[in-house]
Amino acid sequence: MLISLPCVPFAWYRSEATNGTLLPQPWSNSRLLNATRTMTAIHVAMREYKRAHLDLVHTRGTPFVKHTLHCCPVDHASSSRFDALSSQLLIGTDVLLAPVLADGKRSVSLSAPPECACGGGTATRWLFLWDPSRAFAPGESATLDAPIGMPAVLLRNGSAVAAKLLAAIAKL
Repeated sequence: MLISLPCVPFAWYRSEATNGTLLPQPWSNSRLLNATRTMTAIHVAMREYKRAHLDLVHTRGTPFVKHTLHCCPVDHASSSRFDALSSQLLIGTDVLLAPVLADGKRSVSLSAPPECACGGGTATRWLFLWDPSRAFAPGESATLDAPIGMPAVLLRNGSAVAAKLLAAIAKL
């Protein structure tokens, strides 16, 4: 069975009308056009990464998108760390997405995955996609700006997908 790459869910790649108005289209205004350009660059940069992980879905049944709660023991986690882990997702083993879930919020609290994070190996640091000079140690908590069009995404430092995504963002 083959799985089409476009079927992979990406919370940052969607726009939905939530207030009863018409669904905005990428060409509706320059802000949306630029956001579409950015998300398309991210989508293309992740092609090989997604393909490799979708092969694991097919051969091992390993989920491609998973809650960080499913990756690490949380028996002794503080309530704030538990809350951060419960609202973020690992995409594969090297990309962390922490979506903004509250209407009107423009920042999000997250916790960089600890070294146990779903078989991705060790990471000395996790890099913030939009500002790679902001790096976080495994398990470190932070609050990051995440305005519409710039979701909070951390990348495992040294991973191939991190290099590709940072290069794609730098070209924009």
